[in-house]
Amino acid sequence: MKGKLKSAPPDAAGMRRRVEEALLKEALGLELTGRERRIVQWVRNGNGCVACAMISREIAGRRT
Repeated sequence: MKGKLKSAPPDAAGMRRRVEEALLKEALGLELTGRERRIVQWVRNGNGCVACAMISREIAGRRT
């Protein structure tokens, strides 16, 4: 199906940056915003986007 998108394509680099920032704040024990808390939950529960899953696997690899 070809056609124009109704919205702009997602900003993958920006999404990755936000995920990494939220995970870092959580790891440091800093207070999270509601959005950051949801990001951390999505990553931890495996319900996040592909970028979140990739970052989660990378972090898990660093901990071992």
